[in-house]
Amino acid sequence: MTRKRVATDPRDRTQTKQDHRTPDDLRDAVIARFGPIVFDLAAADGDEIVPHVAHFTPEQDALTQSWPTSRCPTGVLWLNPPFADIDPWAALCAQWCLCGVPGSCLVMLVMHSADSRWWRDHVRGKALVFALASRPKFQGEKHGFPKPMALVVYDPRYPIVPTGDTLWDWKGTAR
Repeated sequence: MTRKRVATDPRDRTQTKQDHRTPDDLRDAVIARFGPIVFDLAAADGDEIVPHVAHFTPEQDALTQSWPTSRCPTGVLWLNPPFADIDPWAALCAQWCLCGVPGSCLVMLVMHSADSRWWRDHVRGKALVFALASRPKFQGEKHGFPKPMALVVYDPRYPIVPTGDTLWDWKGTAR
């Protein structure tokens, strides 16, 4: 007989889907607010946030690459990372901010996890936080994401930012 899983059991993170595609309406809202997306830091070929934008594929492993700085056109670097192990992604975002190009920013879509270690170490005081007022419905999913989400925006013009969140009504509806 198989034992039923209980909440205190360790989670097998390999069994969760880690390739949710960013919804088009969220992409359009990000472009309207922050500017054109010029690089996708984690996308399979043909699955870039903007069709044919420069990107790192899973095979290229963005965590081992030099992230775009001066060779990249001015604009938004986009990151919708796998949520299972967010710490190395957030660390690289904070590091990029120290040497990124003024006029560009890095926008990362994540679960709003203000109580986590990675948030404390790589987000708080290092990035602007936009808590999403509406939960995005990832492409191919029937319902909005089940947990609160945020855009974490790293901008070299603001290497130290005040803590706190801004609630962003990216769909333009009152909540």
